[in-house]
Amino acid sequence: MNSPLFPYMTSFHLSNGDIQLKYRYRLHPQNSDKIVFMASTHIPGEDHEVDVVVKFTDTYCIEAHALLAKDGLAPKLFYWGKPNEVAMYVVVIELVKGESATGVVGGLSATAISALAKAVQLLHGLFLESCEAPM
Repeated sequence: MNSPLFPYMTSFHLSNGDIQLKYRYRLHPQNSDKIVFMASTHIPGEDHEVDVVVKFTDTYCIEAHALLAKDGLAPKLFYWGKPNEVAMYVVVIELVKGESATGVVGGLSATAISALAKAVQLLHGLFLESCEAPM
């Protein structure tokens, strides 16, 4: 969709070609600090359009995403980079459908708590390693 309400970056490059983005709407429009959009695209190898989240950000820890994704604790990453035409990182991830933890009445399930604990443990190890002083 070519509209002044959506970013002008409408594609990204993968090894097997350019991937077109069709922006649907802005997520969190009330928060001007979050530049995040819902979009759809056709990824080679998929037989249908895939819903994705496109995030524009000044910083993004790709190492943390990869570490969590390896254990199924982060959404599939389709693209991460800092294209020449955009002065920010662009992150394109699969849309994970579900309920926000803030909307859960009665607390998180045991499965969700276990996944959260595992993610915290993995990230703690990653950031502890990066903060250790060389000997």
